[in-house]
Amino acid sequence: MKLKEFYIKEYPTDQEIAQGMNPNLTFLDLYHVLIKGKGKCLYDIINVHDSVVRERLFEKLSSLLNESYSYVYDLWLNVDQSKAEPMYINWGD
Repeated sequence: MKLKEFYIKEYPTDQEIAQGMNPNLTFLDLYHVLIKGKGKCLYDIINVHDSVVRERLFEKLSSLLNESYSYVYDLWLNVDQSKAEPMYINWGD
């Protein structure tokens, strides 16, 4: 599932913000960025510098991972890199 497509569908009143979003980036890509400890440049990667957008994307990612929001947030902050990747992730299409 691509971040931009998800965001436009779920938050249609924020389409102006979403227009600049990287059109190719998926939630799987986002997860890999976070687990590799490269989250510090997250805003540049998604190409949107807005914390509300980041929070919404993290909420969706946590749902896909079947994890808490704080798990994803801690990955972003590079707090907990020892937790193993979940065995099943429903990435959708």
